[in-house]
Amino acid sequence: MNIKTENFQDPRGEYRRVCPYCLQTFIASHMNRFYCPEKNGKKNFCKNRQKRLVDELRKCGIELERPERPPLKLFFEPSVKNFRNIDEEIQDILLNRKIKILEKVLGELDSEIISWKGLQNLGFTIDDYDIIIENEHGTRSPVYKNIQLIWLEENKVKIIKLVN
Repeated sequence: MNIKTENFQDPRGEYRRVCPYCLQTFIASHMNRFYCPEKNGKKNFCKNRQKRLVDELRKCGIELERPERPPLKLFFEPSVKNFRNIDEEIQDILLNRKIKILEKVLGELDSEIISWKGLQNLGFTIDDYDIIIENEHGTRSPVYKNIQLIWLEENKVKIIKLVN
């Protein structure tokens, strides 16, 4: 018996998942599915991309800790990043993932203060920003789409939604 995901009914929401790779919500056809069943017309697209990304990070010497549920936590940031095998599509997906994490922290607010460790625990890393601007404190801040990060202290970050 083959159940298609789009026809699957889950009245109690037990099978609702957030893909750890693309952060999109989907309904899994069974409890063991943690990645999107299909993306871009390819079966297990997100699962295969995530596995390839994890393998590349391990080759670079980055140790990973798998949380109870996604997203993947990265605890070591290499000083030199080597993305020679990651194409622009993956970089865009990673940037969109960071933007989704920041939007999730902000919610309906225009600004929010969070610990850097708390932001990292959500799977956020500081790389792959759109631009860097000088903030009101005279320091440089990365901007992701329309969201700016300002370092307040060693472990405190202010997230601000910029007005266009």
